Amino acid sequence: MTVALALLSSLTDSIDIHPMNKFWSHCLSQFEKELPAQQFITWIKPLIAQQVGPASLTVVAPNRFVLQWVRDKFFSRIQTLADEHFCT
Repeated sequence: MTVALALLSSLTDSIDIHPMNKFWSHCLSQFEKELPAQQFITWIKPLIAQQVGPASLTVVAPNRFVLQWVRDKFFSRIQTLADEHFCT
């Protein structure tokens, strides 16, 4: 069973699926640069981003353990990347 983690909401009222896909690709690229390969492969690569509204992205983790780890270790970095991506 997958567990959804709502990471981003209310970014703007006009974001459509293309900017959100571009944003998630940017996140993956940044994490791949910033993390050791094993951490990236273990914690970030298994995540699946899903558009759930015009201004909301849900990241799906493969299990509750990964969900909690990502929430604890990477949530603030994802928020920072969203601020940089959508506010510039």
